[in-house]
Amino acid sequence: MSAVQPAGISGKVVLVTGAQRNIGRATAVAFARAGASLALTSRRGAEALEETSAAVREAGGDADGFALDLADPEGPERLGAELLARYGRVDVVVHNAAIRPQTPVGGTAAATWDEVFAVNVRGAFLLSQALLPAMVEAGWGRLVFIGGISSYIGQRERVAVLSSKLAVVGLARALAFEFAAAGVTANVVVPGFIDTVRGEVALYGPALDVGGRTRNVPMGRLGGTAEVANACLFLASELAAFTTGQELFVSGGAHPITREGVGG
Repeated sequence: MSAVQPAGISGKVVLVTGAQRNIGRATAVAFARAGASLALTSRRGAEALEETSAAVREAGGDADGFALDLADPEGPERLGAELLARYGRVDVVVHNAAIRPQTPVGGTAAATWDEVFAVNVRGAFLLSQALLPAMVEAGWGRLVFIGGISSYIGQRERVAVLSSKLAVVGLARALAFEFAAAGVTANVVVPGFIDTVRGEVALYGPALDVGGRTRNVPMGRLGGTAEVANACLFLASELAAFTTGQELFVSGGAHPITREGVGG
């Protein structure tokens, strides 16, 4: 039995930032299966995206890879111009790219704070800013930002990251309010504890403590990257045409409820 695909995705041009692996790759594949054309970014360039591009092709879609360093204040505008020149429009943007350094409050340098906000918040804003005029002209657009559950429940040694992820919520709400009448929606998908491939210990800490992470998840397991991707797909589809300025938690009940009850 073939899967039922959300309406309004087939034929759309979808940009997924940070598409090299994990949620970014799963999101690209989900949109490819729904009939979208994919533009993918990685700060390491198109070569680093080859595995994702191959997964997209296997899913029946097509993808182009682009280099994007969101820490470069001119990078989002350059990419926006390149995308519009190539495709004529970008219908959906999934802002997934982010950096997550692990530093205690007292050891977080101003430069680290600034870099996190440059990538996680400013870059997302500038890329949205570059692509919004074409969405407004078309009378249709979807902005989907990836938040983080730790910003709601707290986490040690992630002060800049948690702060930036809540700033993204404010960004999405501001864009949602300003562009709702133009047919453009902006929402945030908030992943809970997701089964992902982790990076170097210096940035992400030691190996994931699955038992510790799932202790207060009512469903009792880690989420899958495809489950986060499906939430992005829903918010980009016509099924969510009247949904904007919202946060959609994909967390197995980890927020605001836990196995101990509400807020326990």
